[in-house]
Amino acid sequence: MNATVYEALRKTLAESYVLLIKTHNYHWNVKGPQFVALHNLFELQYNELFLAVDELAERLRALGQHAPGTMAEFAALSQVKDGQATKASDMVADLRASHTLVAQTARKGVKASEGVDDVGTADLLTARSQIHEKAAWMLASILEEEAAPAAKTPSASPAAPAKKAAKPAPKAETVKATAPKVATPKPAAAKRRRATG
Repeated sequence: MNATVYEALRKTLAESYVLLIKTHNYHWNVKGPQFVALHNLFELQYNELFLAVDELAERLRALGQHAPGTMAEFAALSQVKDGQATKASDMVADLRASHTLVAQTARKGVKASEGVDDVGTADLLTARSQIHEKAAWMLASILEEEAAPAAKTPSASPAAPAKKAAKPAPKAETVKATAPKVATPKPAAAKRRRATG
């Protein structure tokens, strides 16, 4: 096997564990109008990460390698750093950036794994990169949603030209749809009575 593969697995494990702790921290400490949604999202993410770190560590052990398991090892291996954000939007941005970093590390591991025909590790790290890319996209979408109302607010600066009020659209005439009248056929028995009677 290749030392680059082991290093990629160790880094992905370390970054995932630091991200797990950061996400759990933000789950506990988030506040504001989006509290419930973010609290629940962060819980889903840290639960997923909890399962992932076990899978990554067990892959290392299956390859006969040491799995880092101390905070000192995680801190030394990880590009993802502790969460220091206190505002909800900063927490979301921090988590988005962290998921992006973990996805990049996992993708490097995929290349290294494929280079030595380690399909098991390549598959695991491919799945991890996809999960982190999706998490980053979801978090980025939350940030876009928060920025959208601010972008639509008209400028109050005196230098901004006054906008003319739009003319109301002309009223559309309503046309009543009428169904064509269909003659109902008379029962055959009534026709016979008239003919004989």
